[in-house]
Amino acid sequence: MLWDTYTDCPVVVESRLFSVPLVHDTPNDETITVGAKLVSRQYTPHSKDKYILYLQGGPGYSCPFPSKTSPVFLEPMLRRGYTVVLLDQRGTGLSEPVDVGSLVDGKTPEEQLEYILNFRADSIVRDAEMIRKILLGETQWLLLGQSYGSFCSLCYLSMFPKSIKCVFLTGGVPPLLSTRAEVVNCQVENMRKRCQAYFSKYKEDRERLDGIHRYLDNNKVYLPNGSQLTVARFKGVGSCFGVTGGALYIHSLITTMALEIQTLNSLTYNTKNSIMQCFGSETNILYFLFQQVIYMNGPGHLERFSQEMFDELPFTIEMFHSEMLTDPVFQPLAPLVDELYRFSNWKQIWDLESLKSIRWDDIPVVAASFVGDIYVDFNLGQRLHSLFEFKDLITNIHCHDGVKADPNIVEQLFHLLENGNYM
Repeated sequence: MLWDTYTDCPVVVESRLFSVPLVHDTPNDETITVGAKLVSRQYTPHSKDKYILYLQGGPGYSCPFPSKTSPVFLEPMLRRGYTVVLLDQRGTGLSEPVDVGSLVDGKTPEEQLEYILNFRADSIVRDAEMIRKILLGETQWLLLGQSYGSFCSLCYLSMFPKSIKCVFLTGGVPPLLSTRAEVVNCQVENMRKRCQAYFSKYKEDRERLDGIHRYLDNNKVYLPNGSQLTVARFKGVGSCFGVTGGALYIHSLITTMALEIQTLNSLTYNTKNSIMQCFGSETNILYFLFQQVIYMNGPGHLERFSQEMFDELPFTIEMFHSEMLTDPVFQPLAPLVDELYRFSNWKQIWDLESLKSIRWDDIPVVAASFVGDIYVDFNLGQRLHSLFEFKDLITNIHCHDGVKADPNIVEQLFHLLENGNYM
């Protein structure tokens, strides 16, 4: 169903809604809505042979409403005559939302778990496959995955290889051959290096940060959503290190906070709101719930990581700690979190045997990896060369969000696709 359309010359955007089963494996009458924004160039005929599905990072983040200048990765694809499908993965954006109220109200923790398990990568992939058939019939399309979207892209590749013409991975190669403990240890080490680089550039911020920690230890500070800002929570602003310009943003926060504490002995609403925007968990419960779940591929239990392993770090990323469940924002989810850690019958999400059969001549895979990426470790991603064939675009001049900051990333991916090498 066409829901909305607009033009920001020369870009044309159609927002469409699709009805899909809530449960794909054993479908019943219950359906949910999944939305997508179809982006094309004005006066460019739609060709079924030129469709690209963009899978957003996350989990649990929606795609932006595009314009003629944003996101920057669109222009190289539109110029080549492609229609880009920006999928709002189930539970996000124009898709039927998942929020605390709808998830918790009137449901037992067991029922909440049964419902939320339908929002993993395998369901996202099956949604996408249904949409492909509606839009294109049996025609293949290209995939462009960013971060968790790359994870979903490889799941798609392992589940429906005959539906895919080629795959672009950005924001790193998902560490499908690594344990969650390895992933966390690499994140800690990468964050340690990033913090050292940060304080070598902004030398005065180390002392300012110590003062902010003392203030938060001695005062109860609440964010606009009612969540208490503790030292452990504030460390989470380190997630900004994965974004272009993030280090400067953190510096601006620390500088402003230190001055407000010195002159006002408090933090302004504007500053507290800016801090809150750094935390994906505050506005995205799928991200909060699924940070570790995305790595579960078959039976087993989620690992609990000690908060102590993060204590030495001035900043952290993607860290869940039990203290968060005492906040009013997350407290209603505490019984569900307990269920997630008790649950062991996880489904297989990706098929390694299927991925082993992927060959460049059949389905080219090109991956943009960023050395020093604090979210997706470069070395863990390189292990996948032992699993299937893909070409690398490797750089150390971008953060995790490189494809959103520099259109040349997509240009280079197409160059590797079309030429097979850099020459």
